[in-house]
Amino acid sequence: MLDHHNIHVVYTKEAETADAYIEKFAHENGRKYHVTVATSDGLEQIIITGQGCHLLSAREFEREVEAKKPDASGNNRWNEGKNHPITFWEMH
Repeated sequence: MLDHHNIHVVYTKEAETADAYIEKFAHENGRKYHVTVATSDGLEQIIITGQGCHLLSAREFEREVEAKKPDASGNNRWNEGKNHPITFWEMH
């Protein structure tokens, strides 16, 4: 697992799908922590919200990342705000 500004990049085990990992993680952590999953997969959206996770579409996540890029003066905006949720981003 790689961490970058509270975004966790997970490389699944051989023969383990990203969907299976996300569903297991959501089941184990969705009601204990503020977990946001970024996916545009309709079935995954139903599953993760049913486990108490917050949902962000892939497009919304892209906008959020763009908004956090350093501004013209070079200031990094990743550290603004108090709470940084765990976020997964699923690409298809």
